[in-house]
Amino acid sequence: MDYPCPTRRSGRLHALAAAVTGLLSLPVLAAEEPAKTLSPLLQKATPSYSPADIVKGAIGPYAAHCDGFGNPGSAGSGYVAVVTLKTAQTPRELSLSGQVGEGLDGTVAFDQAEAGGAYLGQINLVPVSSFIGPNGVLWGYDLAKAPDVPAAKPAKPAEPPAAAGIPVRPLDPLLEAGARLLGSRDDPRYPILPGTPVMAAHKEITAAGPTTVWCGIALAIAEDRRANASLIMEQCGEFKPQEGGPTEEQYFRLARENLAKSVQRIAKNHDVKYREILLGTRQEAVREGYVGHAMATVPYLVLAREAVPLGGTDKLARMSLAEWEQALQRSPKRKPGPAATAP
Repeated sequence: MDYPCPTRRSGRLHALAAAVTGLLSLPVLAAEEPAKTLSPLLQKATPSYSPADIVKGAIGPYAAHCDGFGNPGSAGSGYVAVVTLKTAQTPRELSLSGQVGEGLDGTVAFDQAEAGGAYLGQINLVPVSSFIGPNGVLWGYDLAKAPDVPAAKPAKPAEPPAAAGIPVRPLDPLLEAGARLLGSRDDPRYPILPGTPVMAAHKEITAAGPTTVWCGIALAIAEDRRANASLIMEQCGEFKPQEGGPTEEQYFRLARENLAKSVQRIAKNHDVKYREILLGTRQEAVREGYVGHAMATVPYLVLAREAVPLGGTDKLARMSLAEWEQALQRSPKRKPGPAATAP
């Protein structure tokens, strides 16, 4: 949830982030009588949390590309959060004496992580804080619902137990849902428009091998989503075995437990109740002579127009992920082209 260190792509955009971050908590305006139980700031918020209504304002200007939230041309003040965890490594071939950190090799590893899996390549990443407010929806959870979400099986014994009574469930279905929306580098579906500024909850680590780099997210769903924000807790680190230290299994169990416990701490800070935590980690063993990168990244997007099936946003909010794909009758093999141009 804290602010990460800037990357090479985000350093020039901090002023933009400061100017637009406030958009993430804007209420969705409605004509109904305001709910009296909400704070004055949310008096104009939708009386009930309605993903179908929110996503009506989260459609971007491009036919086949998603866009960053807050950029010109979207249908309204809504946004869609897409969950990703990424790792990569690259040969250490570009180092120079006197460089800071891993230098160009670190940049290449970061870029390789962006390009792997759910495609986040060629974007200007703008790190912001980590909340999904009353005008935000979660891809794979509120829209195009992934299997086992939210009625997921309880976490495996290797995962942390319920955190102060909050059920802990696997994050994996949402990671798969994000990959189905964006596609991959070689099999794009609705990728983000190249070169666009994209605000995201983001943490990262770059480290030289031999080591293990990892990233994780605890996503806590607010009990009252019309009045409070859901929470994204990101963490990254590296594991190197030490004599007398924890085993790899013990280390990552503790990492997952700490992610879950961090949600309890934030809940206490804001007196917010969360109904469940979706939690996951990803790790990669980095070889000697290589530079590794891990990143926990949740971009805030508006959808490509073609990502909304016939029947509109009401239908999208009722669909499973498989039903969404069937309704589109669209292959991930489609290559982006002139359809990226806004009308």
